[in-house]
Amino acid sequence: MTRLVQIKLLHTAIWFFFASCIVAIPVSGALHHYVWAAVLIGLALIEWRTPSSRASMGGCAMNA
Repeated sequence: MTRLVQIKLLHTAIWFFFASCIVAIPVSGALHHYVWAAVLIGLALIEWRTPSSRASMGGCAMNA
């Protein structure tokens, strides 16, 4: 397995994890598990902030 394939698999796994967190937020709220919903929102905010912080440092991870 090449290094590029490994990176793509890792990226896909991370993307799936965060997409699952975002989908689970309204489900947690509907089931009245508000602490879990807050944790999932926090994880989603971390995921959102990571590329934003990279852009604020003058570079984009996709162009590096």
